[in-house]
Amino acid sequence: SHWAVTKVNAEVAPKVRSSEGRAHIAGLAPLAVRAMKSILQQAASGSIDFEAASALAKECQQSEDLQEGFAAKKEKRTPRFSGR
Repeated sequence: SHWAVTKVNAEVAPKVRSSEGRAHIAGLAPLAVRAMKSILQQAASGSIDFEAASALAKECQQSEDLQEGFAAKKEKRTPRFSGR
């Protein structure tokens, strides 16, 4: 919706443009970042393909990166994401 895109532009975009924001995103799981980027691009164009978004979410939920993130948090270490 237009409201969601406006909210992203107002609140998220400035954080992403900061060096801290870029560093934070760089430390996230690549698969999840690609999924978020795809969905945000769809939202910006005015229409989200919810079936495709659901498939991206499922792919992230079943990923090795998710398991690595859980393990890293439990072991109090920096995750080593593979993009799978």
